[in-house]
Parts: sequence; structure tokens; C-alpha cells
Amino acid sequence: MFDALRRGWHLRDIERRVALYGWTVIYVDGDEQSPTWAYSIGPPVGGQGGEIVMFDGGRDDVATVFEKAREEICSGQLVLEDGRPWLEDLGGRAVWRRVHPSQLASPDQWFAAAQALAARRGVVGRVSEMFQLVLPDGELRLPWEPGYDEALRARQPALWLPAVSATWTSPLARQALRLVAERGWHVVPIEGGPQEWAYTIGLPDSLGSPELITFGPARGVARMLETARTHIVDGRLRVADGLAWDGLGFPTCWRRVHESQVMGFQWLLLAKAHAEALAGERLTVEAYQMFAPDAAGRYPWDPGYDRRLRKLQPLLYEPLDLARKAGG
Repeated sequence: MFDALRRGWHLRDIERRVALYGWTVIYVDGDEQSPTWAYSIGPPVGGQGGEIVMFDGGRDDVATVFEKAREEICSGQLVLEDGRPWLEDLGGRAVWRRVHPSQLASPDQWFAAAQALAARRGVVGRVSEMFQLVLPDGELRLPWEPGYDEALRARQPALWLPAVSATWTSPLARQALRLVAERGWHVVPIEGGPQEWAYTIGLPDSLGSPELITFGPARGVARMLETARTHIVDGRLRVADGLAWDGLGFPTCWRRVHESQVMGFQWLLLAKAHAEALAGERLTVEAYQMFAPDAAGRYPWDPGYDRRLRKLQPLLYEPLDLARKAGG
């Protein structure tokens, strides 16, 4: 009941601000799974421009940028167009992109307050035409240019691209598939459980390489797979079953994941889903697991391997044994 009351008060406050000022700005704080973003409600000028959205900015920065945009739209100095550069103090490298219509009602709910306000007013369909202000990285590169800082990509979703299918409700899954759609690949860290791992999505169609997977502290092994991908790109790594590799500064070995592990368990869930979505049918994916040796340099298939480490590195090169899995 109180949640409904709070939502009602919030919407009435938005309506009051729009009535008083002609528009308002909604600021949404981010968390570990979502970036920070802000968007306008109420076009700055009656029939001109459109509403605007911006990611990864502090409240003070957002207020400054949005007020500048409003002033320039009102004066006719700025006409929002897809691909138009803006903000000369950033080297003219900030760019306006037209938000894809599917993003306006996306399950990611980027514009939840605007949608709720439209529903309150009895408006059905698109909230408004929206434009995203896309910011460059520290080297003034934009997300669609080579060398863009990948650490920033998740903090600035590409809303000019179609929204991820509503089939996926998990924020982690939606973000991962959104990044694959934007750049062609992604590394997914699976953390928080008794067993952690990371795996790639999109390497077969972006590089012609198998997918990669490895186990360990999720964020750390995710960085290892990003390094492995870099070595594949520059030709220093061509994964194969039994291949010894020291590209991380210590010895590792790659083993081919058995097809039954891909089809029967969810180690590579999103990689398989992505491949199936591209193919339009149920299929498997080729994948290789990276193993680290024990302190004596032995691997799980070697005599004398440290058995305490076995549970940390499931043997995905073996056929899936559901009975053994159920029995622990």
C-alpha cells in the first residue's frame, strides 16, 4: 500500500514540476547491476526537439548539461538529430543519438516514470521521441569507434540499438546480451555462489573462435578471459584441446568442453542462448575450459593432483554425469 502511495506522490510531483517549469529531469541512481542515468519529461519546446537521456553523470553534471541543452533548444541553436556532435568543451565529441523506439518501453525500464505518467494521462504507445547524449571516453573515443574504453561500456548503454528481448528478466542476463549486441562479445562473471566462474559470449561470430570458460573468483577470471580474447585477436592464442598456454604470466592448459556439459547444464547459458538466437534453432556451442595447475604443476587429469582443488575446477571435458552431480 505504501509503495503505491509513494509512486502516486512521485507522479503528482512530476506533474507539478512539468506544469510549473514546462519540463523536469528524472535522476536515477545506479547500483552494481545498473548505471546511473537521467532523462527529461516534457519537451523543452512545445513542438521541437524531444526528450533527452544521459548516462553516467553526477547530479550536478546532469543539471548543467540538461539546462544547457534546454537553453540551446529553446533558442534554436540546437536541433536534435541522430549523429549530431555537441559540447565543444569535450572536443565536440559528445554526440546525440536517436533512441530506438523499442527502448522506450523496454523491460529495463529506463523511462519508467515517463511511462507511468503517460499511463496516468491515458496515453498509449510511445512516450516521446528521445535522444541520448553519448559521451566519449578519456581519449575522446565514442562507443562505436575502435579502442573505446570497454570499462565504460556497461555504464553507458547504447539505447540507439534495439532493446534486448523481454524473454530475459535477469538484470545480469539483459546487460550481458545488450553488450554483446553492441560490441559483438562479452565476458560474463558468475559470482556470489559456492562456485564462481566466467565465460565468453559471441566469440564464434565475432572472431571465429570457440567460447572460453574458466573457474575461480569471478571478477578475476573474467579479466583472464578478456586477456585470452586479446591474444586470440592478435594471433598469439589459438585454443586447442590440451594446449599449454602461459599468456597470463603463469602456466595454464585448455581443454575442450564436452558437448553434454553445454547441452545438459548451464555453465554457458547465455553463450548458448545467443548462438541459438542467431541460428534460430536449438544447438550447442564449441567451448574450451582454461585450467590452472596445483602447486606442484599437476592438472586434474594428472596422477597426484591436489584433490582439494578438484571442486574448484569442474572437469567439463568429461561427459556430464547427472547422477554424480546430484549426489555431490
